[in-house]
Amino acid sequence: MRNAWRNLSLRSLPWIASRGPRVSPPNVLVKVPEPKNPTFLLPFVGRIRSPSNLAIRWFSPDSAGSDEIKAELESLELSFDRETMDLVLRDLKCVHSASEDGRVKLNSDSYNRMLQTLGNNGRSEEFWRVVGTMRKKGFGISKATYLSVSKSFREEKMEKDVNLLNEAYSLTTGRNEAGTACREICKILREEEPGEILRKKLDDIDDSLLSDLVGAVLELTNQHPEKALLLMEQVEKRSSLKIDGGVYNAMARILGRKDCINEFQDLLRKMRDQGHELELKTYIKVSHWFHQRKMIAEVTDLYEFALSVIGLCDAGRSDGAFKYLDNIENEGYSLDLQTWTYLVKKHLVAGELEQALSCFKVMTERRGGENVGCAFEELMKGYCQKDKIKDAHKVLNEMVTKRNVQPWHSTYKFLIEMFINQGYLKESFSLLEPMKSHGFPPYIDPYITYMSKSGTADDAMGFLKAMTVKEFPSRTVFMRVFETLLKAGRHDVAHGILSKSPGSIRNHADVLDLFYSMKPDEASAVIA
Repeated sequence: MRNAWRNLSLRSLPWIASRGPRVSPPNVLVKVPEPKNPTFLLPFVGRIRSPSNLAIRWFSPDSAGSDEIKAELESLELSFDRETMDLVLRDLKCVHSASEDGRVKLNSDSYNRMLQTLGNNGRSEEFWRVVGTMRKKGFGISKATYLSVSKSFREEKMEKDVNLLNEAYSLTTGRNEAGTACREICKILREEEPGEILRKKLDDIDDSLLSDLVGAVLELTNQHPEKALLLMEQVEKRSSLKIDGGVYNAMARILGRKDCINEFQDLLRKMRDQGHELELKTYIKVSHWFHQRKMIAEVTDLYEFALSVIGLCDAGRSDGAFKYLDNIENEGYSLDLQTWTYLVKKHLVAGELEQALSCFKVMTERRGGENVGCAFEELMKGYCQKDKIKDAHKVLNEMVTKRNVQPWHSTYKFLIEMFINQGYLKESFSLLEPMKSHGFPPYIDPYITYMSKSGTADDAMGFLKAMTVKEFPSRTVFMRVFETLLKAGRHDVAHGILSKSPGSIRNHADVLDLFYSMKPDEASAVIA
């Protein structure tokens, strides 16, 4: 406040000279610039008696006392009415704005003096704005400020602000009590045998404060897991208290280390049993620690798999699991493919095809399309099990052409069989080309089996053309188709295919010999 009043007096005078024996020899010359806006001085016009023949003021390095400041203000004959106080409060608002963006560093006392000035002048909006800033910076309302402003609010009949002030002050008091108790508990934990003393201290603390208090103590004891375990043991004995997930997560961050791995796993099981989730910052910290120490990859994979996904999915919260994993990856930590695959599968089991597809798309964005074959196979099976064959075909085309997904050989084989069995023969032909482009041999067995029982010559020719980038496949494939049809007694279909085959097949000696040897009479004998 001293500086604020001094600045006010300086801004009111172009030059202020030194007076009084307390001024030390000149060492710093301070010149107050003329205000650009002359209306700035209007509140003081006629109220200031300018010292005569004084142009320079030399400041002492010693702090001025309150009596000196009071005497100086009286000598200036300032009259502080509402208009003048508005001017002062505008300066306070500027100081507050500067403190918010870091240009000015204010302590708790400075903020409380600001609150008293604003509150006692009925400036409710600015008052609560400063209170909000104080909360962000960890400062509370002092008792003196509370009593002074509360009285002023009541006199002005500002009942709403009185109630809000009571609540804000009670929160400050609670935080102060918790802070004191936190320091006392940390001191007790430093003792060699803190057990009984700690129990008595915890018994004196109300349940409403205990969870936050324990969380704060755990954060301070993160380098001493044995102390943290002792505290948790005492807290868990308190039957009236339900420990929240925040406390368990704070404990997990302490125990997530190699020398406490058994205790860590026990804690995770306890969290899972009680339905608590693993917080994002807990996962990141512990996972990072595991990777830094080069712990067994399977342990980390199991940790990600069991906690990041299984706990949420098994609880019927696949959407929550997806958001959780997405946030983890957005923080820069890569999850293994098994984790994403499990989440896709859980969506499918729940019949959530669209959610499973969305999850898979995110997976391809993060991992590319080369190593997502397992998840894609689960996705295709999920669609087919729901009789969404055409949708599966559409998804496959999109994933292969637009996202460069490379399905497994087993996925292609599964889809071909499913398409043929469900009567989508022509759709199955479109699988043969990408199958070949991904380096897999054509899967012709289901087609041969199908031709032996049903299908036309045109169907067979469609299959034969689709399985090669050339016009027709090799003679060996034709021979196998002809032999199967002739043995099954489907001579008309076999001859129909032969008539539509290229001359190199139709006139080949091996083909002619096969048809000659498998005349209808011989074929009937084979069937019999």
